[in-house]
Amino acid sequence: MTVRDLDNFFAQLMPEKRVPGGRDGLKWGCPDAEIKAVATTWMATADVIRRAAGLGCNVIVTHEPTFYWDDVGSEKPEWEIAAEHRTPTDAKQKLMADLGIEAVLRVHDAWDFYPEFGITDSLARALNFRNKVSEADQVPMWQLRPVPLGEVARHAKTRLRLRLIRVLGDLSQEVQKPALAVGAFGGLEVILRAMDQGADCLIGGECSEWQVARFCEDAGFGLILLGHAESETPGMTAMADFLREKLGLEAHPVPTAQTFVTL
Repeated sequence: MTVRDLDNFFAQLMPEKRVPGGRDGLKWGCPDAEIKAVATTWMATADVIRRAAGLGCNVIVTHEPTFYWDDVGSEKPEWEIAAEHRTPTDAKQKLMADLGIEAVLRVHDAWDFYPEFGITDSLARALNFRNKVSEADQVPMWQLRPVPLGEVARHAKTRLRLRLIRVLGDLSQEVQKPALAVGAFGGLEVILRAMDQGADCLIGGECSEWQVARFCEDAGFGLILLGHAESETPGMTAMADFLREKLGLEAHPVPTAQTFVTL
């Protein structure tokens, strides 16, 4: 199978999400390269590239931009835009070439809400959330037995094997309908929609702190922030299972390292 074949396969997963100039597609490398093994990751950092090459992978499937720039709607590829802004783009391309990485594919829009294996469902499964109570067009929400917010937060930290998480709210407040918002869920819209649905807390990746965190604080609405990468890594780990199951490819999850430390 070539990189082009794999990209065409991804394009058919959710065709409505694959639009010209969109986030998904081949972002670097040769479309005609034969795939030896695939590394799946949240973002192809230098560390991920080295570990992927060490596993014998020559193709990386990533969820976020490799060269720090989202090239949606641009006539220039991501790496060209990044190079113009003095990022380590040349060094990263050289590293990939030197280590035998032949292509980087990005699967973002088609994977966030893909059933079972995608980003949101994989996070819910990793958290052992089973009773989904939201409709298809709503913020994803699950029903739990009534438990304190602090217990939900500690559960998430343990299940996801995280060094740290951030929690806002009364840790003793009982919650039973957490909503999930993976990645960078932005401003208040998601929080307000979740509250309208009856959610009593939200577990997400990252947010606009000056707006969302302060609103949740004043509204008494629990907020658990896992980190952007940490909220989406389960879905990119599941991507490796998906590629093995659907295409018979050799595929290895290569998690992006938790790089923040607390002092």
